[in-house]
Amino acid sequence: MAVTGRMIAEGLRPGAEFAPPHTRIVKVLRVDVGDSAGPGQPRFWTIIDFAADDADAVATALAETLDPRRRLVCRPSGRRRPRGGVRAQGVPLRPGRPRDV
Repeated sequence: MAVTGRMIAEGLRPGAEFAPPHTRIVKVLRVDVGDSAGPGQPRFWTIIDFAADDADAVATALAETLDPRRRLVCRPSGRRRPRGGVRAQGVPLRPGRPRDV
């Protein structure tokens, strides 16, 4: 099954390589989050939008490359954040296949 996604590059473990087969980079952004960055978070983020033919390969690659000290935020595709807050849910990452939230 095909999948599209957005990843913050700073969430990768140092030295990790995110390269699931048949994955295309759609867009790369570098943003200044300014004072909204939390404690221990960088002020500048690199955001990578991607598309892939194999959702399972992407899930496996994310589980293997994301830093387990970070939190994964999942939001249904195509939905914008509601005004006044984020309704996405953060869950700790664990080795193995990511779960739906």
